[in-house]
Amino acid sequence: MATTYSWKVQRMDYIISHESGNSNVVNVVSCDYIGVSDSGTVKGIEKVFNMDIENLTTFISWEDLTEETVLGWVVPTLTEMEIGELQGTVQGAIDDVETPYESSGLPWEYEMTSWDMEKF
Repeated sequence: MATTYSWKVQRMDYIISHESGNSNVVNVVSCDYIGVSDSGTVKGIEKVFNMDIENLTTFISWEDLTEETVLGWVVPTLTEMEIGELQGTVQGAIDDVETPYESSGLPWEYEMTSWDMEKF
């Protein structure tokens, strides 16, 4: 089975009035790293990126930001090893759903008693 991975920007925190004179300067980006298996199981993990806002030579105004632009800032900061760890975590969650190793239940029909009724 193959899993397709993608990024989705979930939230951005920003400085309303930055010392540089710019407004709405993004300082934190929260993204979801999402995996979708061939059978349709979807799992993901949140990754938070703290932005370096000391040198704003290429500032883009809030209204002109796109998800593609923001992902272009944050995703390249990850190493191959970090991406591999994220994929491993997401794939593990998918595998737990698709091929569980543990479950619970009874091999017979359960009939509720008055004792059971009192517990609920």
